[in-house]
This record gives sequence, C-alpha cells and structure tokens, in this order.
Amino acid sequence: MILSDDSILCPECHKIFTDPIMLPCGETICSKCTPKVYTDKIFCSFCHTIHKIPENGFPNNKNLLKTLNSIVNDDKIQELRLLKKKIEVDFEEVKTKLENSDAKISDYCQHVINKIDLAAELNIYEINKIRNEMIKQVLEYQSTCLAKIERYKDKFDIFYTENEKSKNSFESPDPKLFDHDNYLNELKRLELIRSNIFFEKSRLDNYIFDEKEIKYESKLTSIDPDILGRISLKYKKHIKCSNLIKKPLLNLEDNKNEKSNLNVEKLNDQKLVISYNYTEFRTFFIEIHDLNDKEKNQQIHFHYEYGYFKSVIKVFNSLIYVFTNQPYQFQIFDSDLNEIESTLLPNSIDCFLITDIYVLMYGSSPSKGGVLNVYDKNLNYLLSVKNNDLNSFVYIPETISEMYANENFYFFRDTEKISIVSRRNGKLIKAMKLFNFYQIIKITNENLLIVFDTIDKNICFMDFDLKVKAKKFVIGFDEKLKVFVNDDLNKFQVLDMNNIHFYS
Repeated sequence: MILSDDSILCPECHKIFTDPIMLPCGETICSKCTPKVYTDKIFCSFCHTIHKIPENGFPNNKNLLKTLNSIVNDDKIQELRLLKKKIEVDFEEVKTKLENSDAKISDYCQHVINKIDLAAELNIYEINKIRNEMIKQVLEYQSTCLAKIERYKDKFDIFYTENEKSKNSFESPDPKLFDHDNYLNELKRLELIRSNIFFEKSRLDNYIFDEKEIKYESKLTSIDPDILGRISLKYKKHIKCSNLIKKPLLNLEDNKNEKSNLNVEKLNDQKLVISYNYTEFRTFFIEIHDLNDKEKNQQIHFHYEYGYFKSVIKVFNSLIYVFTNQPYQFQIFDSDLNEIESTLLPNSIDCFLITDIYVLMYGSSPSKGGVLNVYDKNLNYLLSVKNNDLNSFVYIPETISEMYANENFYFFRDTEKISIVSRRNGKLIKAMKLFNFYQIIKITNENLLIVFDTIDKNICFMDFDLKVKAKKFVIGFDEKLKVFVNDDLNKFQVLDMNNIHFYS
C-alpha cells in the first residue's frame, strides 16, 4: 500500500491520526483535536460552518482506522519499536547501575577496610599509624572512583535525556520510516545506539572502579610497614600472563611438531575441544580436555588416505560440529564424543556457521563461484544460495572466509571486509572494512564486536560501526594466541598456540 504523508496526518495537529473521527463536511481529524465546547455545536475551521455534535459524538473513520492499524503493525515498524524497547531496557539498567554506583563503591571499599580492621585489632596500639596510612590509600582510591563516576554520570544524563525525548517516537511513527532507505538509516542508527549502550553496560562495573581492583593481602608478622599486609591495585585493563593460571595441555606437548592443523574450541568453562592431525600416521584426532582433571580427557580418531587433510571444528550449545575433506563429510558429536548426526557432502567447504535453526556451509570453486548451502539442524539439505541476481533468500558477498551470527544479523567476513545481513529478510544492512589481523572473538546480540588485534596484541571492543570503544592489553604471552571470553564479557582466557598452554 502506497500512502502519502497527507493521507495519514491529521490536518489539525499535523501528526499521525489518533482515534480519527469524521466531521459532517467530510473532513477527518483526531478526536482530541475537536474544539472544546460547552454546547452541542462546534465551528468547523475547514468548511467554516457550524456542525451539530451527534448525541453519541462524531463517528470514527473506520477505513482510516484499518489503514492506521496496518501501519502500526507493519513489520519494519514493529522491528524498530522492539529495538527501541531493548535500548530503553539497557538505558534503565545503566541508569540503575549509576544510581547505585556510589553505594557499591563505598560498600566495596568498606569491605576492604573491615578486613584491615580485623587484622589491626591484634596490635591496634602499635600499628595504628600504619593502619591509617593504608586506609588513606583505600579512601583515595574511593575518592578517585567517585569523582570519575560523577563525570560519567554527566555524560550519561545527556544520553538518557536524548533517549527520553524519543521514547514514544514509534507509538506514532514518522511516515518517512515506511521508505526503505529511511527505515534502513533508522535501523542502523538504533543498532549503533544499542551497541554503544550495551558497551557502557558491560564495562560499567570495571569503569566505576577506575579499571582497577583494590586488593588487601594480610601479613601478620613483626611490627613493620607491612604488618597488616599491602594495598595493591590490579589493572583490569591488562591481561597479564603472570596474573593467570597456566595449564599445559599435556597430551599435545608430546611430539607436538608432528601434529598439524590444530583447532581449539571451548566446550564449556571446564572443557576444551581440540582437533589435530598426526601427520606421520595419517590420523585425525578429536580430544576433549578437562582443565580440572586430565584423567577425564576423552579421545577419538580417524585414519585418512592421502597427504592433504583439512578439518574445521566448531562448538554450539555443547555439540561439536566437524567437517573433514577425506571424504567430504560433516559430523555432529555430543559432549562425550558420541556421533549423533553425519552426512556426506558433494564438495569441500571453506567455512560453516551454526545457528539455532540452520547449519550454513559455504564453499567456492573457480567453476561455480561461491555457494552457500543451507541444512537444518539434523543435516537435511534445504537449499543452495549463489551470489547472483536470482538469489532472493539471503545476500552473500563474493567471497566468505568466516561466518558469524547473533539474534538479528549474519556477519559474513572476507579478507578485509565484513558484511552485515539481516536474518529477518536477508537484506544487506552494511559492509565495512575489517582487516584480517583482527581475530573475531565474539559478537553479542547487542552488536558489540570483541576482536583480538594479532599485531598490537590487544583486545578491542567495537560498536556497530566498528569504532573501537575500548582496549584490553594482552601482556607477556607468546606470538600466536587465541582468546576466549564469557557471555558477560568480564572473564578472558588465552590459549598459547605455540606452546599449547591454556591461561585462565
């Protein structure tokens, strides 16, 4: 349905109609726009005559109401309205965190002070001077945190005020949003806001404590400056090798130079899935390593016939998905390495993506170009998508090296670009440059990208425009690393791929 602005705007208030009524002269206005009168007559400013008000009031314009209802329920408007509500929820969470941050900082620091007091009571008269100096350090830290959060509150108040202004903007949506380009611009604007506010929400706990962790270490010995222990600040912006616990993956340490095509994925917080080729014996291994008890490690292996062997492995919802090229086979294993699904493929694939509904497999060849094959979760083939004019299922770029997804978008990556595609309608939202030295660690549902800069050795937090919002520096590790992060973005783990050590 093609609508002009005039057809859905009240001529009196110039906004989208609310409860439209028809006047006897044929004009339609909002019911709230009728003049307030104390008789049964009104003067019409459109036809310049007197209209008598019926006993039950002027009738509704039912045809226009149907049109307005179809507009309000339009998929694009519903999508934007839902996105706006999610942003408002995130704003409220950040606002609540800010409102409680003073007490949280004070309680946190008071807890440290209480521990100091408990130790000080043993020799309170002799060590009172030292105690006061230590508490001064804590209070100075507290003062720094409180001053910093006050500055942040001023910044947040601006964001919150702007959000409140547009809070109800989609109850009576701007007619321009029905134009695809305007809708797309608004969608990108809101997704950018959402990624930024989620970034603020995810980092706030660290930020309010000045990106540091105050720590009290008890040391009850003789009367000296360290009798009660020490106050130290651990910088949470740094991930230092010396601050993490190292766990060698012992099975891979032996004859590691004979192992190739190493893949490592996290099965859960306690277990890793590792695959590799034992080239001398032409054997492919899949192992589950228990980080707490190596006696619980599990292993399966397969033999292959000739030299070049390729494998790709991923984990999704505690299931292990494996592609191998001898033969072209795709398998699904449970967390105990029991095979639960398997299918032979007609061709090799370059990468694959697991979602809650589909398994997407991408492969390319000089003769056929790039093809995206779509399977259901039981590996039943559904359809193939090519990058040509006949493709109406989902946009795919010319080449794909990696694929990712969150609840709203697919992220297709080639060597220097990432394309963001709507999962709802398959349309391209935008494509941006992302250099291949950025290793994608995670993409949140709020479109925050966490990537590892393999050159500068830091972890970057990027918003929906790939603007770097913050960095964490990775210090003291070897060159070749793989980084993992939990869903709350507050716990990072590092795998040293050269020495095959896991740090957590």
